[in-house]
Amino acid sequence: MQELTTFPELEYVRPDFEKCKKFYEELTKKVQEAKSFEDVKACILEEEKEFSHVNTMTTIASIRHTVDTSDKFYESEDEFINNQIPEVLAVAQAYELALLNSPFRKEIDLEYGEYFLKKVQLSVDSFSDKNIALMQEENELCQRFERLMASCKVPFMGEDCNLYGLKKYFSHPDRKIRKEAWKKYSSFFEEKDQELGDIFDRLVKIRHKMGTNMGFENFVPLGYMLQGRLDFTE
Repeated sequence: MQELTTFPELEYVRPDFEKCKKFYEELTKKVQEAKSFEDVKACILEEEKEFSHVNTMTTIASIRHTVDTSDKFYESEDEFINNQIPEVLAVAQAYELALLNSPFRKEIDLEYGEYFLKKVQLSVDSFSDKNIALMQEENELCQRFERLMASCKVPFMGEDCNLYGLKKYFSHPDRKIRKEAWKKYSSFFEEKDQELGDIFDRLVKIRHKMGTNMGFENFVPLGYMLQGRLDFTE
């Protein structure tokens, strides 16, 4: 019986995003030149394999950065990935459009269900080249917010507590301890008020611009689409 690999044992290798872009360019051609549904299916399976590898590496980097935000290596990797993903999505659009325009759409629906191509359509409809730089800036601000939240280190009850460590005392049977934990928790946000305000202000403006770039009045419709809400678009 094969031993299970634990998360710390998983090997991380920085995704080759230039190779990934080239992969999507070549895959788009294959779909466009497909002579049968089997040819298209082979492309879909290729994309699943490639995406699975890239997604695994980006997830490992994201989790390790989140667990220890003081780790400069994974901070750098997370930042690099967040900058590259929007550019890869731009190249992947051609592949998704090739699937949507394929003469074998009916066969794709029969094999994968109608939901598959609806998700592809949603991905196309929620993306614009105009938003690439905005997505990169949005990712940077979200990373900055995560670092700020992780920076909390408050001495309380004989331990250095982060925000979640303080929250566990909110249900303590002793009212005085609950009250003191809440004070410590609130104080952290009061101290970081200006920086948090700057992050949220910029995020609101960026996301509003992303929405208007897509032809919407604001970010709300795009926000639902990015959550995969098919029902919102129907």
